[in-house]
Amino acid sequence: MPRKARVVAPDLAHHVMVRGIERRIIFCDDVDRRDLLDRLARILCGSGARCYAWALMPNHFHLVLQPGNVPLSRLMARINTGYARCFNERHERAGHLCQDRFKSRIVEDATDLAGLVRYVHLNPLAGGIVRSLGALERYPWCGYGGLLGRIAAEPFHSVADTMMLFGEVKEDSHGRLREWMEDGWSRGLPPESLEPDEPARGEPGEAARPRPARWESVVDTVCEHVGVTRASLRPEVRTPPASRARALLAHLGVQRLGLGVCEVAALLGMSAGAVSRAVARGGALPDCEGIEVRSLHDDPDRPPRA
Repeated sequence: MPRKARVVAPDLAHHVMVRGIERRIIFCDDVDRRDLLDRLARILCGSGARCYAWALMPNHFHLVLQPGNVPLSRLMARINTGYARCFNERHERAGHLCQDRFKSRIVEDATDLAGLVRYVHLNPLAGGIVRSLGALERYPWCGYGGLLGRIAAEPFHSVADTMMLFGEVKEDSHGRLREWMEDGWSRGLPPESLEPDEPARGEPGEAARPRPARWESVVDTVCEHVGVTRASLRPEVRTPPASRARALLAHLGVQRLGLGVCEVAALLGMSAGAVSRAVARGGALPDCEGIEVRSLHDDPDRPPRA
């Protein structure tokens, strides 16, 4: 069945989502994320496009864009093709990284645009990447902190144009944006018509797979063994027991469960490089061998690899 032609509306804003093929991870670490943002700065600023909102998630990213001198499809082709080529070289993989056609819809009016500013920037909180709206203000991989001036805004983010949606006076607009975000979060994220966000599945180059239930059992076992809570597993908790628990989980996830490094990184909220180092540390811990874990490869319900 032929797919529908994309509506071209150069003077209107669009909500755009680019997702990894088969929902695979497309950002393994901060180097990947920085590469995409630098690419957005070069391409969007050079085309005169306006960006009202953006957020990077493990296996997809959102943009709210108003194209300038370059059509949206051409902009996204330049962004996605260049990023995929660099990603494949860095991670020694081949083949498609993103779905062949980005998803988009036209923004209807200013109210819809304000709703998308909220929806897109709440994604890291809804996905469990950050724990609170306060933490979201300092999170570098979405545009919310830049709008409020809590962190430096990315060059491609049209902060002044976006904040005009919330008032002409800077202090008032900041307060109204915070209230808008708090109200949305308290009532739950409104559904967005592109498609619901889902957790990342799999490491680049591997077949997609659901988040393994056995991982949850291993987390409980390690937390009980070390004497920490699940909340202590967050990367910002730097106590010796929390570091030990993360190292054990990294080692057990990769070496015993058979998960990929990027997948464990997404599950723990760590970078792939940090997980790789933690795998070695966890394997050297004397109590590692005392934790029994059966590989996911032995699970009859596990989807086969491609």
